[in-house]
Amino acid sequence: MSDIAAAAATLKKTGWLSQVPTELAETVLANCKWRRIKAGQAIQHAGDHRSGIYGVGRGTIAYSTALGSADTPTMHIGHPGAWFGYIGMFTGAGLPVGVTARSDVMIAGLGKIQLEQLLAEHPEWWRQMGLLAVDYGNTAINVAADLMIRDTRRRCAASLLRIANCRFESLEDAEQVDAPLSQDELAALSNMSRTTISTILRDLENDGLIKLGYRSVTVIHPGRLRALADDD
Repeated sequence: MSDIAAAAATLKKTGWLSQVPTELAETVLANCKWRRIKAGQAIQHAGDHRSGIYGVGRGTIAYSTALGSADTPTMHIGHPGAWFGYIGMFTGAGLPVGVTARSDVMIAGLGKIQLEQLLAEHPEWWRQMGLLAVDYGNTAINVAADLMIRDTRRRCAASLLRIANCRFESLEDAEQVDAPLSQDELAALSNMSRTTISTILRDLENDGLIKLGYRSVTVIHPGRLRALADDD
């Protein structure tokens, strides 16, 4: 299987396209153009006025927001199956989110004009487009809810799970998962000091819940870490 075929298969079975009718999923993928982007490169700048939809077939991306202050850190990490860029389809305004390749990625893109042509031919698909906006809203609410956890140990656990893409459930056939960010970044997006986050991470590692690596944290037991995060 080619890289593109494998990435397309991932998009079809994970995230938005796994939730829509097969005809829509196959039509979107058949009309997408693929790009390979190196780690660290900007994919979308906050404030851009371009529109279209872009899906991550391989690799990870980092989201930042233009709605916060200039020093607002990376807010979230997108994994294969994540989509972005679609807010402009609904608003026509500048995009509120910047996107950077966290690792080498493969991105499938469908531009505004082509997408609008498909939606004109299949107006019933607009309802499925709405699922993208729902996902965006749910992610934003999840970020806010995790930041409202007062206990720092629980807040750290919740942030790690979200970044590792298993905040509420574990991925199929994957017990150990990676949260691809440094301790400084985790501290910033968890609204804690570097000293506090380091102490918590060492304790979690000693408890066998995580393993610390270079600019990454491996979640060894997502279920146990989730129980900690959600412990009332």
